[in-house]
Amino acid sequence: MGSRQRGLALTFFLIILFLLLRHAATPSKSPALGSARTKLQHSMQNTGETPLSSSTSSTYITTSSEDKNPAPPAGGNMRDRHPKQKPLSNIDALPLRQRLSYYFPYDPSSKFPNFIWQTWKTTPSEGGFPNEYRPFEASWTERHPDFVHEVLTDENAKYVLRHLYSAVPDVVNAYESLPRAVLKADFFRYLILLARGGIYTDIDTFALQSAVDWIPAHVSRSAFGLVIGIEADPDRDDWDKWYSRRIQFCQWTIQSKVGHPVLREIVAAVTEKTLEKKRAGELKHDNVNDVMEFTGPAVWTDTVFDYFNDAEFFEMSEEARLAVAEAKRLGKKGKEGLFAGRGAAKGSKDADAGEGEKKDEGAKSVNGTITWREFTGMTSPRQVGDVVVLPITAFSPGVGVMGAGGDDDPGAMVKHYFEGTWKPEIERHIGEQG
Repeated sequence: MGSRQRGLALTFFLIILFLLLRHAATPSKSPALGSARTKLQHSMQNTGETPLSSSTSSTYITTSSEDKNPAPPAGGNMRDRHPKQKPLSNIDALPLRQRLSYYFPYDPSSKFPNFIWQTWKTTPSEGGFPNEYRPFEASWTERHPDFVHEVLTDENAKYVLRHLYSAVPDVVNAYESLPRAVLKADFFRYLILLARGGIYTDIDTFALQSAVDWIPAHVSRSAFGLVIGIEADPDRDDWDKWYSRRIQFCQWTIQSKVGHPVLREIVAAVTEKTLEKKRAGELKHDNVNDVMEFTGPAVWTDTVFDYFNDAEFFEMSEEARLAVAEAKRLGKKGKEGLFAGRGAAKGSKDADAGEGEKKDEGAKSVNGTITWREFTGMTSPRQVGDVVVLPITAFSPGVGVMGAGGDDDPGAMVKHYFEGTWKPEIERHIGEQG
């Protein structure tokens, strides 16, 4: 064989070897995600209080891989609804949700941005910043030395949002049209997380642990894109006198990746509702319940549950599809809603448990939907698709009710002091009432 032929043969051999090594070195993608685009697992197992599995394809997160009742793999059961951004010729003509998706695309395989966002009337560097809030604000910087921590004033927030949403003027119009500071504060957290991601947390929260420790280290961060906690789990017949929903997700602390569909939906919904009321001359809100339902934890909870039961993102049984369609036809909303209110069907085990028998509060609803029953009484994190739900102790420790642990509980991550300065004094600290 001539030198030229030997050289060609060696080159060919090296190319083949390089390709084989590169293939072997390429990490396999999570079965729950499969690519930068997500497929969501709709079903949850009837395993009661089972911790979540160490597998990123599980709906439960565990500290051990030896789970006797492992959740089914999510691969192939999440709809592929997160395409990469594509150039469009006439973006302004698209519906609002499509425009938001275009400008703020969601990549579940991306990292959680290292941002911490807070708002107040003044910044900590100004004299008017309340002294009682300084330890709270400082705790977030101390626990997250590698994060960018911003406390924005109301005026600064306005200009930041004008910049971020300059291509979506309807959103800016809606934000600036809201008549009350609390409505703008609620809306701001969804807007900043949709556009920039990271952590939003109220100024009256204290970081007990770093966000790095909110989820077990062995769980891949590419397996989820939104982390939320339970605010209220009132296991009592008169729960609706105290809270807006039977299970209520808190929105004083939220962690997300840019563009998460839950954030996109709530931004679009609040924008549309605000502008509709503005056109009708009805944009006035003097009632606390209006705040809860308009921009607060009530509508936030509904949006999360709607996502869990949305056939656009999740593979759902025909029975579940029919149940959702019927609830929409009947207009079941709010405290009578199908997912977070009294409209939720009882689980098969929960319905017939006799006296002295332990009720399976985590039992799945008969009609196949995901409702508050999947989360009541939970003491360890649970994952539904690309959303991780933390138990009540995580963001509501020390309230002394609803099974919440103390501030020194290993599962306590964030302490909220329930200042609620927008509420009447008698209704503040409501989370600490029995």
